[in-house]
Amino acid sequence: MNKILNLSPLLCALLFVLIFVFCADLPFSPNSADPSISIVLGDLRQSPDGTWLSDLLPTGGREANHANALNKSITNRAVIDEVKILVLDMTQWQSEAEFRQAWEAMNESALIDSSTHDSTKDFWDNVIRMFQSYTRDKYRFAGEFTLEIDGSVARGTINAKPGLNYFFIALREQGTTQLWFERFFTVSENEELNTICFGCGPEVRITFPPEDTTFTTNVINVSGTVGDDTVSTAKLILGEVSQTIPVNNGQFSNPVVLSVGTNTIIVQASNADGTGSDRVTVEFQGDSTALRATLIWDSNDTDMDLQMENPNGEVCSFVNPVIGGMKLDVDDADGFGPENISVNQPISGEYITRVVNFSASAGFGTTATVYIFRDETLLEIRNHTFSVSDVNNTWEASRVTLP
Repeated sequence: MNKILNLSPLLCALLFVLIFVFCADLPFSPNSADPSISIVLGDLRQSPDGTWLSDLLPTGGREANHANALNKSITNRAVIDEVKILVLDMTQWQSEAEFRQAWEAMNESALIDSSTHDSTKDFWDNVIRMFQSYTRDKYRFAGEFTLEIDGSVARGTINAKPGLNYFFIALREQGTTQLWFERFFTVSENEELNTICFGCGPEVRITFPPEDTTFTTNVINVSGTVGDDTVSTAKLILGEVSQTIPVNNGQFSNPVVLSVGTNTIIVQASNADGTGSDRVTVEFQGDSTALRATLIWDSNDTDMDLQMENPNGEVCSFVNPVIGGMKLDVDDADGFGPENISVNQPISGEYITRVVNFSASAGFGTTATVYIFRDETLLEIRNHTFSVSDVNNTWEASRVTLP
């Protein structure tokens, strides 16, 4: 009897270990063993076009704005100062659709609407209470996390099991939930792949030119990749000039016209998740221009031609690319541009810049934009939408008199 009693503490300890190991993989086990995931949320503040993060994000199901319930206006909201994330372990389900089908079949949504709601508490507090109390066999409440806000971007680390997970994300101001959105996400077994970026859009990478490269020619080709093969266009920004460029199978390549000195080149691409971008800074060491006209347009597979006439009546175009102190630096025959004419040997008098819709009827509805630079400083921006009323399909964009 004594020997049996002496063994009982050891047996109890062994039994405890077995129970702990067995329970570690059950739905309600602690999340300390779950892999860490780096998460980033894109712009939390209002963008120039009036959109917000929640407007840029696709959701697994509904995407809701609770401003009305809180008697608050989205447009009058201050800067978001807190971001909360709730994680549910959905790993027993193969897909979001499978989970939602089972959920609706059981009419579960009707069971959770009011059981834990407290009208004296904020929306987020009610969400936490609801999901913590209603677990059953549909999911596991994996945790609540707070991201750190750095300017207009929120970053942090969360825990989630490999497989299907559900993220419920709330944007808050002074303890009050302003916006929320939901997202199903499949966590990889490979932790290195688990960097999630909501509102960040596709990854954009400029592969040429390299950072801090010095050029002695004013036209270079910018090329790179977009991490979403469904994206067909991107935006290329260089100083004051912002233009659309084509993207084919995740690849882009387009000329740009550099100004004397430092140039920052930005490429942005957007999809349903938001906007991603990359930038490089390069140097152009060359002669400054007395006058320069840069043309871009907004429809692909069209041909707009830039022309410049000097005071002597000589016309620089694709027909005469170098004439009378003027040079056509780049010619684009199939859409978006740019085209550029530089005046490096100016003569006194009036210079006339024109755009010809070489595509004729195929170019009707296309808007052309001309940037006029004088002594490397932007002088004016002019734009025009071509139609059948344009005489000879020609638009006079600018007249500049040089001393």
